Amino acid sequence: MSKGRLVVTYFDGSWTDNLAIAHYGLLKQSQGLTLQIDVESRERPGKVRVARLALADFVAKRLAIQTIQIGKPAFKSRLRQGFREQEDAKLGLKLRAEGTEVVYPAGVVFGPDEVTLNLG
Repeated sequence: MSKGRLVVTYFDGSWTDNLAIAHYGLLKQSQGLTLQIDVESRERPGKVRVARLALADFVAKRLAIQTIQIGKPAFKSRLRQGFREQEDAKLGLKLRAEGTEVVYPAGVVFGPDEVTLNLG
């Protein structure tokens, strides 16, 4: 599945909402769940340059991500279902962008309209 807006905050206090999910998948393993997200720039009219800079910044700061918020209902539903099927599951998050990848342990908070992933 694809195309959900990401709000990313970094440990230095900066943040962006100019990124999007290109594709994601939820892998079920014996030790827990692994969520894999391919990140792309969220280009909109008048915001293409800003979005591309946000993606470059994401790649540069990929080891300093604090939280990711995703407001896509289908994403939230699928992730919640994965947790229901695998009690006490731990979540690993694999983020991929521009040929790079990083893996984080993640805590999950299900909000009314969004999912927040606390990393680290």
